[in-house]
Order: sequence, then C-alpha cells, then structure tokens
Amino acid sequence: MALLAVVIDVGHLHAVKNELANAADAAALAGARALFPKDNYPLIPVVNPPYCYIQGGAVDTAIKTAKLNFTDASKTITVVEDDVELGWWDWDNNTF
Repeated sequence: MALLAVVIDVGHLHAVKNELANAADAAALAGARALFPKDNYPLIPVVNPPYCYIQGGAVDTAIKTAKLNFTDASKTITVVEDDVELGWWDWDNNTF
C-alpha cells in the first residue's frame, strides 16, 4: 500500500509539473505574438520593442495567458510582472 501511495504521488507531481510547463509555454508564445500586433510591423524586431510594457503588450498578454491555465484543480496561478523575462535569442550561440 505504501509503494502504491508513493507511485500515485510521484505521478501526480509529474502531471502538475507538465501542467505548469504548458502554462509557461503558452504564456511565452502569447507574449512573443503580442510583439507583432500589427500587420505592417517590421518582420525583424527593433532593438527596444515598443510593445513590451504597454497596456495589452507582450508582458500583459503573457501574464493573462498564464493565468488562464489551471493546474492541480487550482483556479489561480499567481504571476507577477517580475516573473516575465524579456530578452533576445542569440541565433549564433543558441542562447537567450
């Protein structure tokens, strides 16, 4: 019985970890998409993207998307602006 309880708990931990990873991935994709809100926005991002911190910009969109995802039957995920990391992907070195 104890082994069964451990197996169930470990399985539950992996399920919650995957749900949180899905929430983070969805938030990152939504935030990245919010950087290009207009059809005529340049295909290559500018040095300081103007859509990061404006109302409804990348950061707001990422936070709202993360909060739409639930984990472990919880109705809330706490996300603050400091949780969102902005940066650039270096294609030459494959680093963020």
